[in-house]
Amino acid sequence: TVAIEPKLTIGISTSTPAGTTIIAGSNQVEFTRYLLDATMSSEDLALTSLPLAYGVEKGSGNATDLTNCKLYDGSTVVSTTVNPTSVSQEINFYSDGKALIIAKGYSKQLSLKCDVRSGTSGTYNWAYSPITATPVVAGTPSGQKAVIITSAGSGYAMSVSNAGTLSVFLDTLSAYKLVSPGETAELAR
Repeated sequence: TVAIEPKLTIGISTSTPAGTTIIAGSNQVEFTRYLLDATMSSEDLALTSLPLAYGVEKGSGNATDLTNCKLYDGSTVVSTTVNPTSVSQEINFYSDGKALIIAKGYSKQLSLKCDVRSGTSGTYNWAYSPITATPVVAGTPSGQKAVIITSAGSGYAMSVSNAGTLSVFLDTLSAYKLVSPGETAELAR
């Protein structure tokens, strides 16, 4: 007899965006990508809750600087909207009305995106490291609670700046010539 064992490995995707500086006032900025891996599962999986860790670097910003946080599967929103309230907290993202299905033998990447309040600055990080809450995942159609394999880790720290500069200069070293329509010009030698 082969035992049915729904399994899901959850962690940070290797394609998570590198740490960068974001301009305050930006909307739906991608902070982290999470990998949900069901390649070792005996059946499809239904995810209804995913706890994620949120942190603000000490002395660098406020917990409420990020708002309207959502999980996306491609361009589709697959969670309720979350607005962080504490500089170090575990936040549950719930599926938006129905379970997110991860097909057995496959994996899925979810992107976490948030709006950044105007006029703010600080350093923010999202991770996967469940402390008090556990993901709610069940096999489908069995309904059996899935075995969760944690690949804990954090995304890159993202810095927010409330101002930026753009420098424009004339490159006098490039040889160029304006040409009129119909005029012949040599493009390279």
